[in-house]
Amino acid sequence: MKVKELVKKLKNIDPEMELIIQKYSEDNDEYSPLSGINTNTIYIPDTSYNGDVFDSRRGVPDANMSEQEWEEIKTRKCCIVLYPMN
Repeated sequence: MKVKELVKKLKNIDPEMELIIQKYSEDNDEYSPLSGINTNTIYIPDTSYNGDVFDSRRGVPDANMSEQEWEEIKTRKCCIVLYPMN
């Protein structure tokens, strides 16, 4: 993805949204071009440097949790996830 493409995708996004980068944890010496962004994700940190994301458009079965847990998570603000090609 080129910078102009990323800027276009982010143009109408709330500038206060948190950015999360999807990582490939197998090998820290490999890099990948940016493939896209998802603005419908909710980030739940496990630690100060790592966590899980859930697509806010999906339902309870996809989230693998109870209805009550899912409703609680959906009250959190969405973030932007930048994801690599692989």
